[in-house]
Amino acid sequence: MDPYCRLTVGHHVFETPTAVNGSKNPRWSKSFSVFLLDGVDAINIEIYNEMTFAEDDRIAWTLIQLPARVFQGSTVDDWYPLSGRQGDDKEGMISLVLTLENLPPQPQVQYIPAGGYYPAQHPRPHQQQQQQPVQITDADIGSVQEVFPDTDTEVIKSVLEAHGGNKDAAISALLQMS
Repeated sequence: MDPYCRLTVGHHVFETPTAVNGSKNPRWSKSFSVFLLDGVDAINIEIYNEMTFAEDDRIAWTLIQLPARVFQGSTVDDWYPLSGRQGDDKEGMISLVLTLENLPPQPQVQYIPAGGYYPAQHPRPHQQQQQQPVQITDADIGSVQEVFPDTDTEVIKSVLEAHGGNKDAAISALLQMS
């Protein structure tokens, strides 16, 4: 057997490495740090046999209610019975060391942009500003058409409008199109 252990704490799932040839006495010696949310008071443990060409086989499991001593700051080092195909609490035992450490509240960090670079300001949906159409003159079209004499005037005009009247950007776009 190549067993590994999967722990579920709240919505967080953790796995130990596989104990290759671990048989019935695997040793994982793995530590997990979990941020314990309010209301989470149990750990679900499942032991699987890792299979190479098939779905991993669940061989044992248990649901451990976190002891009250853990919440009072004590470290609990204990053995917990595992259930499985042989019946409830008949698949062996698992040793766990449980410790709860209260973390101080993290200070709020305010981001102040560096000089000259400010986040883009987007208009609010109910205050949308109407985009002003760009006035494209015949001189603008003519100067671009000198570079692209075979391109239709309407195409040049629409490319200029799409690039806000920027002739250099319009010429680059037309070069990419040809």
